[in-house]
Amino acid sequence: AKHEHEKLKSQIDLLQKAKERVDIELTSAREEADKEKKSSTQAAATLAATNAARQAENEMKIEKMEKEIDFKKREIDAIKSELKEKTDTSKRLQSELSDAKEDLIRYKES
Repeated sequence: AKHEHEKLKSQIDLLQKAKERVDIELTSAREEADKEKKSSTQAAATLAATNAARQAENEMKIEKMEKEIDFKKREIDAIKSELKEKTDTSKRLQSELSDAKEDLIRYKES
């Protein structure tokens, strides 16, 4: 019976040591999982911040381009207006020249 008792005690010790090793491994695995979770959370936060910064930068570029387009449209409108004035002046001068030619022809004929 004493031998059986020693055998059981030995098995209990072995089981206790195995349990301690499992506990250490489990704690280590939990710590590693926590580190990975924290790391991936930080990576996600960094990515989100980077994306937000890019988005803001792109929006600013678009706004700048829209302002440049509006400015160019106003320049084009001003040029069109100037061309219209010059065309009108040219037509008026052409008409005056034509009238002057007719007057000159009439003058020579008389």
